[in-house]
Amino acid sequence: MNENGCIVFSDLVWLSEQRSDAAQMFWNGEYPDMQNVATRISLIEKAGYQIIESFTLSESAWKQYYVPLEAKLHALKSELNDSQAARDIQKEIDLYKNYLGEFGYQFFIIQKQ
Repeated sequence: MNENGCIVFSDLVWLSEQRSDAAQMFWNGEYPDMQNVATRISLIEKAGYQIIESFTLSESAWKQYYVPLEAKLHALKSELNDSQAARDIQKEIDLYKNYLGEFGYQFFIIQKQ
């Protein structure tokens, strides 16, 4: 085991203290332990790690995922017959379109102190 190794991970976090009811309700159901960046950093440090680098996933990266997903969802609309899966995917797409900036993925590069 290399004692100088790093851990790299991402976590869904709140980016804004001002949150819409829709985003708050959605993420309370999907990820109830979602925290803001400062809280995650505090927890990382309390666990004995130091932050080497941390950054938020760009809006462009989100588009790379959601734009093709929405196109595929529309292309399959007749086959999906308004299934629960299709409704759930559309709800997530709508959340991304309307509220990205209130939440996002934060990447952390950490190392044991």
